[in-house]
Amino acid sequence: MKLGAFDIALLSDGTFAKVAFIRECSEPESLVRDLPVFRNVLDRLSDAIFFHAPEDGRVLYANDIACSSLGHDRQALVGMLPSDYTDAPASPRTWREIVARIENEGVAVFEARHQRKDGTFFDVEVKATQVQAGLDRFIVTVTRDITERKLAEARLIEERNK
Repeated sequence: MKLGAFDIALLSDGTFAKVAFIRECSEPESLVRDLPVFRNVLDRLSDAIFFHAPEDGRVLYANDIACSSLGHDRQALVGMLPSDYTDAPASPRTWREIVARIENEGVAVFEARHQRKDGTFFDVEVKATQVQAGLDRFIVTVTRDITERKLAEARLIEERNK
């Protein structure tokens, strides 16, 4: 058995908070699936949290808000690629560029449009960082719905142009 530890930076409102969980495990995936306290914390956050495989962006974990915002259950989201729920298919090259930016700068912040299961879209701000769990590495994205912010910005622009 190896000792696994999460040293995760949860990005909310542009701030960082470190949370560490240590436990013995034989499978790295069980660190995400089997820590009830860890999952309870993630599922109570107001932003969508995704754990992605760094190689291809495949979803390894999605919290409750991620599931409800996209209209999928967790079982359906796990295994999806970002291109499965964004309006512009993310190419493997784009994913590698995001991962490279995280490796160089520690974080990548960008806007995107997510697509719900019913086909509707909403604007999001994505903050992505890298997490090390024992010898395994994950990309964690904190995704915030910015639809209201975008609407307010559009109203301001419209008023200025009058």
